[in-house]
Amino acid sequence: MPLKQKIKKTDVPYRNGYLFNIVVMDYNRLLLCFSGVKSKALSLWSETGDHIQDCALAESAWGIAMIPGTNEAIVTLPSINAVKFVDIISMVPDSVMNFPTRHK
Repeated sequence: MPLKQKIKKTDVPYRNGYLFNIVVMDYNRLLLCFSGVKSKALSLWSETGDHIQDCALAESAWGIAMIPGTNEAIVTLPSINAVKFVDIISMVPDSVMNFPTRHK
């Protein structure tokens, strides 16, 4: 989805980790995925570059995907072989879906 207006350059506070993924949401909000040893969070930002809210995660995340037509995002948690569903309105983590470990 194209942005309706150009977002101003914004400095995102360093969170002792890396910015791994960005999703442009409805209403031109940005959902940022931070990952690292000390940074395990999703972060919601407005189109004007204002921080709205964070959602703490149990483990470091790798990526984000939105479920079309819903207010849910899916976050991959590779260190525990799982994905976590997150309500993007309340920014509260919901259920976890675990995947079996591959045996070699």
